[in-house]
Amino acid sequence: MMLDTAQAGQHLKAGEKLIKRNTFLEGLYQAQLGFRYYYNQDLEKSKMAYGKADSALQKYHVKESYTILSDVWNNLAVIEQLEGRDDNYTNFLINKAIPNAEKANDKGRTASLYSSLGLGFMNLEQYNEAIFYLKKAEEILIKKPKESYRLVSVWNRLAENYLIQDKLGEAKKTLDQLALKINEDVVKDQNG
Repeated sequence: MMLDTAQAGQHLKAGEKLIKRNTFLEGLYQAQLGFRYYYNQDLEKSKMAYGKADSALQKYHVKESYTILSDVWNNLAVIEQLEGRDDNYTNFLINKAIPNAEKANDKGRTASLYSSLGLGFMNLEQYNEAIFYLKKAEEILIKKPKESYRLVSVWNRLAENYLIQDKLGEAKKTLDQLALKINEDVVKDQNG
């Protein structure tokens, strides 16, 4: 997907004119501005815009605000990770991004964040924590057949954690599930 950043900037400026003291619209604007800065790797400006978005949107208890706040905090977590603060990365996901995704009742987003959190704990070499959150992602994804590619990724990471911890039986069991799922998906694809 190709993004036209000049056109996006024009749309943001046009949207800014329509806000007129509406805190919710201000929050949406700041979130989009933060996403734009994030995309352009201007992380300091991105963090500032995300902070303003959070301040504005946390006042609203509706699905849309929770969804946007989940994305805002996920991106803030990634910025922390990029800046070498993996502890903040996991903290932001646990305490901000995931709770907002859950309040939005967005199972796919929640599973994806649990999976990311598992990877974050792997980076910190906290493998039991990684397994705990990867299993939470697995619980959700097993019930979402259209997202089997994410389930395959979770099982791959689970198997890796088990291997690192020398839990060969658990690793084999997970890899067997992985192979079975891949075979099921191939058969489905062949049968149309």
